[in-house]
Parts: sequence; C-alpha cells; structure tokens
Amino acid sequence: MQLVCPFHADGEDVQSFALDGSLWQYTCSRQQGHPESGPYTWQSDVTDPQQDGTDGGGIADELGLYDALLAAVDKSSSTWVEYGVIEYHFAKDNPELFAELLTRYGHRSLGPVSYSASSLLGGTLGRLAARGELMYHAGKGTGYWNYNQPSSYYVRSSGPVASLPPTTQLDTYEDFATGRGEDPLSVSWWPSVWPPAD
Repeated sequence: MQLVCPFHADGEDVQSFALDGSLWQYTCSRQQGHPESGPYTWQSDVTDPQQDGTDGGGIADELGLYDALLAAVDKSSSTWVEYGVIEYHFAKDNPELFAELLTRYGHRSLGPVSYSASSLLGGTLGRLAARGELMYHAGKGTGYWNYNQPSSYYVRSSGPVASLPPTTQLDTYEDFATGRGEDPLSVSWWPSVWPPAD
C-alpha cells in the first residue's frame, strides 16, 4: 500500500518498505517541499491508509483545513482548479486563518522559506485526494505559480468534471488573475490578507 507524501499531492516519488508487524515506512525522495530540504520519511500502519505519520494531519484537523479547502475547490467546481486559485479562495474566505498560517509558516512571496503555508495547504489537499474526496492531476504551473512544475490541479471526485480528461476545463491561476484584471505573476492583489498583520 502506498500513500501520498504528506507535503505533496501525489505518491510518484514515494517508496514503501514493510517493517515489523503491520507498519510500513515511506520515503518521498523529492528534495524540496518538505519541512527540511531533502527526502522525507514517515511510518504508517497498513490497516489505516489515511494515517500519514506527521503532525501536519493534526494541524489540518485542528484548524479545520479539510472543510475549508473543499469549499475553496467548490468555488470552481465545474473545472479542474490549479492550486493557486484554491489558495486564493481559501485566503479570501478565511482571512484570519490564512494570516495565522502566514505568520506561523511564511510564504514564498514574503521571503525564502523551506516550509510554507502553501506546503501545509498543498499537503492537506493531497490527503483529501488520497481519501478519495478530490481527484488530483499534475499540470503546468501558471502565473505566479509557474516555478512549481508540475503544479497540482484538483476537482471534486463526485463533480461533473471528474469523468473528463484532466487536460480539459482547466481553471489556471494565470487565467483566473487575468480575468480579474490583475497581475498573474503576483499574489499581492489578494484582498484583505496580504501581507500578514504583525
């Protein structure tokens, strides 16, 4: 059994190794996107495929991120939504919570960080996909998120687009920003949340 990396939205670079009893060890070999640079290793009980072995799941539960992110995906429920659009909707609908995440974890747009609010939100979306509540597709990162190749696209598993190829009906960050007359290479235009209050 293979789980997605808690800090990425897929399991492409995850290797599994059976330990004693029902425990499995997983290692994501990617060098970036983890709390510390380099590969990330965790353990899980094979009888509980939703367990990710990190405190990220606990934080996500504690802060209500699962429901808030599903609501953000639903803002574009008729399309596959690029991660940056989801983060925008999450930030707009939850400004105090997003400001707390920015204060706690930082954000790439505010300066270099090894683990950011986006990392936590992206990992939570990955767990929602692993649970079957969302579908995930790797696609081209656009606009501000073009550094992130591939980027993550999501749709509700039960939504109208779930049966369509993930190369159709994409809600990219670039199109989203441009459609509002905003700079697609920036996140500074996001309302009421940027930068976080001191």
